Amino acid sequence: MRRPVKLYVQRKIHEICNIGSGNQGIACAVKDSGREKEVVFIGHDFTEATRMILLDGTMDAVIDRNSRVEAHEVVRLLVSSIRDIPEQEYMPRLQVIFKENISNN
Repeated sequence: MRRPVKLYVQRKIHEICNIGSGNQGIACAVKDSGREKEVVFIGHDFTEATRMILLDGTMDAVIDRNSRVEAHEVVRLLVSSIRDIPEQEYMPRLQVIFKENISNN
């Protein structure tokens, strides 16, 4: 973990948008560099891990989608296609989660 932290500090990164996995590793690098308050960090997929990273202030936002709804819509489209029934398609439903809008539950 020390090598990525060194590279991170040398490049003076001011914002990170992670579109894949690795939010926890990036959060560790940001924390190790001591720049949690300086770097804007946006990730994907709201999980218990990203929830904790948001609450401690290391991550600024998470772009999340409801996988269950997406799976349901894919199945609906596949069934309609097999039955040769036209079906309206919808844009993916996304939400942006900030520290301030995480419920206490």
